[in-house]
Amino acid sequence: MRNQVMEQESSSFELDYISANLPTHALYGCSDDGSLECYIRKRVMRYMNVNQAEYSMVFTMSVESAFKLLAESYPFPINNRLLTVYDYESEAANGMVASARDKGAKIMTASFKWPSLRIVASDLKYKLRDKKKKKEQQAKGLFVFPVQSRFTGAKYSYQWMSQAQANKWHVLLDASALGPKDMDSLGLSLFRPEFIVTSFYKVMNGTHIAKLS
Repeated sequence: MRNQVMEQESSSFELDYISANLPTHALYGCSDDGSLECYIRKRVMRYMNVNQAEYSMVFTMSVESAFKLLAESYPFPINNRLLTVYDYESEAANGMVASARDKGAKIMTASFKWPSLRIVASDLKYKLRDKKKKKEQQAKGLFVFPVQSRFTGAKYSYQWMSQAQANKWHVLLDASALGPKDMDSLGLSLFRPEFIVTSFYKVMNGTHIAKLS
């Protein structure tokens, strides 16, 4: 992983890189409680109303690198399904699809009605219920759910996350389309996705920082 870390030098900041896998960095990446990285991480998590006891946060260079990092770390050989919900070609999701396919995962995508591009609810429900979870599996697989379409601007019901988890899926919530005024609508007090990807390009006035929780 090429992880983005901000270090303080006098009154300015510079970027440095460290190498680590996702589980290691999530557990030990903020071991120095007085570091600038740790301070920024806590401030960001408070801003997003993310419970620090339930989530760890990793800074990456972009949304695509956050998806790639998770794809490389997720146990697709065991939890061998990937189900995505995008009404457009997402480079980040496509990279995850390629990685999951290389690991032998079954790839599924949600269907959309034309020309409204609304989710075909019956089809998605069927795919979420696809087979039973095997004993050796922690979950059926990974359900990748965007808060909002970057193509149409449509916002999707969070109930899809609840249905996915009720059917034994892990959920990746893609909140990278949200701007600063939308962050309070994440609803993390009611829903608990296993993973969250957020881009601070809009939130931080053009700063290229992505976050994987």
